[in-house]
Amino acid sequence: NPNHFGATPFDPENRIVMVGWTNVDEFRTGAPLTSDKSTQSKDWVALRIRGDSPYNLYVGHNIPFDLHHILKDATQAEYHQILSEIWVWDTMIAEYYMSRQESKSISLESLASLYGIPFKKDETVAESFKAGIGADKIDSKVLKEYLKGDVNTTRDIFLKQHKRALDIGGPEYVEYLLEMMSARLATMLMERNGCTINTKTFMEDKYEISSDSDFLEAQLENHLFRAFGPNFDGEVSIRSSKQVHTYLFGGMIKTKQQVDSGEVYKTGPKK
Repeated sequence: NPNHFGATPFDPENRIVMVGWTNVDEFRTGAPLTSDKSTQSKDWVALRIRGDSPYNLYVGHNIPFDLHHILKDATQAEYHQILSEIWVWDTMIAEYYMSRQESKSISLESLASLYGIPFKKDETVAESFKAGIGADKIDSKVLKEYLKGDVNTTRDIFLKQHKRALDIGGPEYVEYLLEMMSARLATMLMERNGCTINTKTFMEDKYEISSDSDFLEAQLENHLFRAFGPNFDGEVSIRSSKQVHTYLFGGMIKTKQQVDSGEVYKTGPKK
C-alpha cells in the first residue's frame, strides 16, 4: 500500500504475495518451499485448529511480523487458540538474550555474519522495498529466490543458536529462552487487540512513578560512576545499554574523544 511504509499486516490493503518456509524434523532439514497460493495462510490456520499440524515450535526472525500476516484472517477465537498452543523461537530475540542484552534489533544479515553463515540479500528486491515497490510488483522468480535465501539463513541461524544455548546451559537454558520468547506472543495479542488504558489512573500514578524513577536513576548512575572509576572520561548514563551491560556482566567501556588534527581547511569540500 503506497500510504504505508513496509508491509504492515494491519492494513486491509496489504496481503501475502508469497510464503516461504521449511520444516525441520529432528534437525533433518528439507529444502525451502515457497508458495504464491492465496489460501496458504488459511490452510495453515485450518490445520492448526484441527490439530493436524505436527509442529509446535515456529522459528522466524522478528517472528511477530510473519505470524501477524499468516493469522490476519483468523477469527479472534482461532487467533487466541493458536497462540496458546505454539512456541516460538525468534532468532533476533534469542540473540538479544544470549548476548546478555547487548545485541538489540540485529538484522538477519548481521546475525548471519556473526555465525559465519554465507548470506547476501538480493539487492533488486531490497532496493524495490526501499523505494516503496510492493512484493506484488516484483518478478515472482526473483521473489522466490529472495524468500529461499531468507528461509535457509533463518534455519541455519536457529540451528547454531540452539547448539550455542545447549553449550551455555543445557536443556534448562533452552527452556528458559523459550519461556522468555513466549512474551512475543503476548505482545502480538496487544498489537492486534490494542490495550485499554485508564487515563485518569495513569495521570494519578505518573507523578509518583516519575519521582521514584528519578531517585532510582540517580542511585544507579552513582553506582556506574563508582564502578567505572574516577578516571572515566565519558558521560555516565544508565540509558547507555553498553554501560549497563558492562556494569552487569563485565568488560571494557570505550569512549569517543575529539582530537585536534592540527589541519585547517578554510574553503572547499574538506572544510
